[in-house]
Amino acid sequence: MVVTTDHSGCRDSIIANKTGLLIPIRNPEKLANSFQWLIEHPRQRVLMGKAGRKLAERKFDIHKIIQMHLETYKLLLKKIS
Repeated sequence: MVVTTDHSGCRDSIIANKTGLLIPIRNPEKLANSFQWLIEHPRQRVLMGKAGRKLAERKFDIHKIIQMHLETYKLLLKKIS
């Protein structure tokens, strides 16, 4: 379960209201309200956490990340050869 800002790179790591909460940038009131909601809704918090774990395993699998890096390196090597 993640609480993050609605900013490129951050928002891309969650599914809003399913795997985490998306907070407007520089909005401490909404941030505080989100944490309060999480405190008051433990069941939803646990469900979001489980869904977030599945998303992370699927989207950020280390084998996929390594393969993406290797493909990038190969492309760069072709450009400088």
